[in-house]
Amino acid sequence: MKAWQVRKLGEPKESLQIEEMPAPEPGPGEILIKTEAAALNFFDILLCKGEYQEKPPLPFIPGAEIAGEIKDTGPGTASSKRQRVLATPQLPNGGWSEYVVVKEEDVFPIPESLLASEAASMFITYQTFYFALHRCGRLTERRGTVSTRWIRRSGLCCDSIRINGWRGKSKQPCTGNAAGRSGSRRTNIR
Repeated sequence: MKAWQVRKLGEPKESLQIEEMPAPEPGPGEILIKTEAAALNFFDILLCKGEYQEKPPLPFIPGAEIAGEIKDTGPGTASSKRQRVLATPQLPNGGWSEYVVVKEEDVFPIPESLLASEAASMFITYQTFYFALHRCGRLTERRGTVSTRWIRRSGLCCDSIRINGWRGKSKQPCTGNAAGRSGSRRTNIR
C-alpha cells in the first residue's frame, strides 16, 4: 500500500513522502479499513513540523479522521466487512494511507447518502463548531442566525453552514471572493 509518511520534521511539503509499505493486518479488537477519504486538519500540519503537543516517534503517518470501507476484522469484533464507516486512527499509524487498522471502538457507521469526503471531516471539525456554537456562543434553539463570515474559507466554515442548515437556521456566506464562492457551490453550500 501507499501512505504519506513523515520521516523528518519540517514543513509538510518537505517532511511528507509517499512510501510503499505492506498493508497492516487487524489484531484482536481491530478493524482494517480501505481509506476512501482522509481529512486534513491544522494539527496534522503542526504534527509534521513537530509543533503539536503529541509528538509521535518518527516515522509516522498523520491523519486523525478517515472514511472508508471495512475490508477485514480481527478476532473478537462485531463489525461487518464492506460496511462504510468513519474512523479515528491513532498515531503513529494515521489515516493518510490506503489502508489503516483502528480499534473497533474508534469506528462509526455512515449512511450511503453521505459522501466519504463529508464523513471524513465530521468527527473533529463538526464537533469543534458545535462546541463553539453551543458552549462558547451560547446558541440555543431560541436564538437566531449565526454568521460564519469570520471563519472565511475553511472546512470549519462549511461545516458550520451545514450544522446551521440542519437546525433550520439561515445559512450565511463565508467567502469573500469568487474562488471561495465557487468552492461553496461545489460543496453544495449556498
